[in-house]
Amino acid sequence: MHRSRLHPIRALVYGACLLPTVVWATSDCEDSSTGALQLLERMSRAGTMVNHQGMATLQRDGDMRVLKIRRNTEGDATTETLTLLTGQTAQVVRSAHPESCVHPGHTLLRLQQGQGSVCGVAAYYRLAMESGDRVAGRMTQRIIAQPRDMYRYAHVLEIDEETAQLLKVTTLTADGRPLEQFQYASLALEDTRDTERETGADTADADTSPGVASSHAAAHPGNDVEGADAATSSGTSAAVPQTGSPQEAGMEWKPEWVPDGFLPTRAIENGNRQTYTDGMASFSVFLEPGSISMQPGEGAVREGSTLAYTRGLRLADSMVLVTVIGEVPVNTARIVADSVRLR
Repeated sequence: MHRSRLHPIRALVYGACLLPTVVWATSDCEDSSTGALQLLERMSRAGTMVNHQGMATLQRDGDMRVLKIRRNTEGDATTETLTLLTGQTAQVVRSAHPESCVHPGHTLLRLQQGQGSVCGVAAYYRLAMESGDRVAGRMTQRIIAQPRDMYRYAHVLEIDEETAQLLKVTTLTADGRPLEQFQYASLALEDTRDTERETGADTADADTSPGVASSHAAAHPGNDVEGADAATSSGTSAAVPQTGSPQEAGMEWKPEWVPDGFLPTRAIENGNRQTYTDGMASFSVFLEPGSISMQPGEGAVREGSTLAYTRGLRLADSMVLVTVIGEVPVNTARIVADSVRLR
């Protein structure tokens, strides 16, 4: 298993502004808060309206890391910089991200673009809303998202009352045990229409930090949610161009099962990876050729809410290594990995 795939920094910056009319089906999800769904809709749009810079903490497994996060929009493009300030320093930069690009998770939070359910994420999470804590000096509304099945985690989100920026999120197990918590400690907000509000962070330009050991440019392949005809809970297929059996002939593969609500994205850098999201969490499935001597078996490593699960399988008379990495319980990853088949 490649521990390097356990990303130490999770992108947790969302966004919102305009609140469109929401079609609500009480017969399907009447036990969820309409206000919570509307606030999630706003959150999915907040990044296009507010530039920000702040300091945040990421806590998991008794370890705390300090992050510096900066987002700046100029014209129709946004640049985001995320710097890890503790431990082995690292920096990730996403430059010139087009404002017109809507990421799959945000799309699933926008009810008017519903992917198969007018309830949106409320079809898979029971949503409640209440007054939240004060985070980075700003008042919040709290959304509690309890999963409706055993295949995903619970989430508690603290969202800024004024701007709908996500300021704090805690991921929990089904029995309420915290796995991971991200929150801003200080935050400076600047309206893209030049109305500035500060809450304790320096607003000076600081795209790079001294002493950063490595800086990575975030890749940005096409990553729209597949259309309704292709986006089914059974997943999609992708060619595997590697040499070696069963990949040598460019055979296609897919997981025959993913949890309801997880839709495939087009964020496939090569035929060895498929990615799924339900709007709250995501996971990727990797397929690699195995060695002739490799025996079927499994292994798992978890850091906070991120799991890396690897399983050796025999497909087309050859051994392959299937890896599931994402924010799902181990039993979910196991079922997904076991369901991988050649087409």
